[in-house]
Amino acid sequence: MWRKLLEIAKFSSVTYWRPPLQRINSLCRQPATDLYTAPFYEYTDTATDMSTFDYDDFSSESNPVNMDETVRRYRDAIRNTTHNTGNQEYINVETLEQLTQYCLDNSRFEDALVFATTWSERAGYTADAWHKKGIALSYLLRYKDALECYNRALDFNQSDADVLINRAVALDQCGFVEEAVASFDKAMELEPGNEDAIFNKGILCERRGWYEEAIRLFEYLANSERYSKDSLFELGFCYDCRHRYDDAIKAYEQCIDVDPYDHNAWFNRAVVLCRKGKYNEAISSYDMVLAIKDDFASAWYNRGNTLALIGKLIEAIESYKEALRIDASDVSTWHNLASAFEESGQFTMAIDAFTKALALNPKHYESYFGRGTCHDALQQYNLALDDYNAALKLNGSYSDLWYAKADVLYNIGRVGESLECYQTALELKPEDEECWFDFGSTLMETGKLLDAIHTFTKATELKPTWAEPYYAMAKCNALLGDMQSAASNIRTAWLHDDSKRHSFEEDFSQLLSSRRMETLHALLKH
Repeated sequence: MWRKLLEIAKFSSVTYWRPPLQRINSLCRQPATDLYTAPFYEYTDTATDMSTFDYDDFSSESNPVNMDETVRRYRDAIRNTTHNTGNQEYINVETLEQLTQYCLDNSRFEDALVFATTWSERAGYTADAWHKKGIALSYLLRYKDALECYNRALDFNQSDADVLINRAVALDQCGFVEEAVASFDKAMELEPGNEDAIFNKGILCERRGWYEEAIRLFEYLANSERYSKDSLFELGFCYDCRHRYDDAIKAYEQCIDVDPYDHNAWFNRAVVLCRKGKYNEAISSYDMVLAIKDDFASAWYNRGNTLALIGKLIEAIESYKEALRIDASDVSTWHNLASAFEESGQFTMAIDAFTKALALNPKHYESYFGRGTCHDALQQYNLALDDYNAALKLNGSYSDLWYAKADVLYNIGRVGESLECYQTALELKPEDEECWFDFGSTLMETGKLLDAIHTFTKATELKPTWAEPYYAMAKCNALLGDMQSAASNIRTAWLHDDSKRHSFEEDFSQLLSSRRMETLHALLKH
């Protein structure tokens, strides 16, 4: 006897939705005012004497290539004088300040650290030198070192909101959350309308799961000229986390109104639409993402998942293939492509895709399970059993795997082992009415009729309107000679599935003698 394949939750045996993209996280920020307003020009003097350098001589038409050479010369000059302190007196502090700012502005953080370190050594009483050194260290993810610099800066100026904000971010990164909040609050106490402090505190709250407070802060900035778009994006994420899906969609749409080409906002909007079951709208939103950025693998992946949910398996398969064209190393995409092939009956193709997923991750038990169900469908029972066993070695607490193994053992005639697997599956998931039914069917076929009746009763308790277990109980009771109970079971089965009336005669005449059939007919007439 071949049993129907176990119904498993396709496309959800792995993480279904990718989390939203990395949210905006201003790890370190600089003051709003631009301290560096003029670009450098090439420094042509081959000497390393920095006292000859005059920032005012820089030309606004300087060549970036020449600027790189200028930075290199000064950086090397500083390094060359490290062991000759006598030359330090010639270093121009103003030049170090401008070089530091130039490097920060151009994301040259290692160079910025070199210049800021020398600046802080030459003018250690200057808060700005320590602040800029802290910023460079923060960009280099050296937060503990950055904290020391921010603290030194505050020794000279305790009311600098910018330093307090960057210090708060570094504290948060180091895990000192309470101190970080206090530092943000101090900055906002000094400057109540400081949007940098408000936004970055909102990010901290969001990261820590304090969504209501984060929402309050981001809502305050929703109409900000500087932070409107970013705050709306973060609001969408926070609303989503609080299951306020309509508000999340509205926030993402407002973000899109500000920037119609923000593919991240379109992507997260699609994710939330799926949570609400608005799959066609979600697909349209993913289409917009891909119109803007057609190499966005996660959008192709989620688009495939959404299409699969509404039964458009051919289109889903094409979406997964596009995702794999961009990133062929993604295990989840190979797995879900395989699941789509399986759902569409293309079992050989599914087996190939599951195998590729396993080549990338040999511990991906879900793909062993999926490949096993395909072998099962092709009646390749021993191969199916091998895959189920491999999956169970990786995750022995997955009830559906034990259920699938029980079915395949039954199909190859190893009934005793099959019963043990059903029991294990039900210990792990006692609310599975279908497993109770299949367990009962196997017990009935082995002649354990009273045990079978018990399991069928469990199935009816879990799903009272399901006709099959009542009908199976009727057979057990009839075989035991309890015709009264059998008749009662049959009436209940007919109540929930009238088609059972048509198969009754054939089904029971094969089990019962003519005399017992007459008795059953008589009881059913009353």
